[in-house]
Amino acid sequence: MKITRLCVAMLTLFIITASSQAAPEPQIVPSDYQLDFDYAAPQPIAIRSPKGNIQWYWYLAYTVTNQTGNDHLYIPDVTVSYDNGEIVQAGADIPASVFKAIQKKERNPLMLSPLQVVGELLQGKDFAKTSVAIWPHFGKDVKEMRIFIAGLSGETAKLKIKDKKQPVLLRKTRMLIYDVPGTGTHPQYQDIKRKTDTWIMR
Repeated sequence: MKITRLCVAMLTLFIITASSQAAPEPQIVPSDYQLDFDYAAPQPIAIRSPKGNIQWYWYLAYTVTNQTGNDHLYIPDVTVSYDNGEIVQAGADIPASVFKAIQKKERNPLMLSPLQVVGELLQGKDFAKTSVAIWPHFGKDVKEMRIFIAGLSGETAKLKIKDKKQPVLLRKTRMLIYDVPGTGTHPQYQDIKRKTDTWIMR
């Protein structure tokens, strides 16, 4: 029994190691354009629904700047995952009133909505765009939140997967990881601490 368990453990370790080695990583020196992305810590905001209920959302305010030497089409793609296995797409089914409330809270009439920010991003700081990614409050029993921001780089990689004819196309993606310990019923008091800010291929 001990030998069997040891073999299983060694086999599991080998599979994990092999998988991690097979996954492509971003180039040390970017192989394609990369936009500058400055952001603030995620913030909660409460919105009263038409029925009178209070609904909570989280948002990530950011400014994207193109200093690559060429104009580029900017299409943000933000996904949020939690340690309970839930994955949400920022911007999906978010009422327009939420953005208006965020814009007012941030006191920035020049902030663009997630739809308005999509388009050609001209070169230079004078043409930088400020916008926001919005997603529903994650609820209880969540200790970690991961935010994946794609659309900031032109770098891609192909990953071959066994039993699949076509390789999977991966994009260079910014990954932010936050600790959200002691998640409770009052998001406005939620403690949040950034753990990681890095680039991955996803």
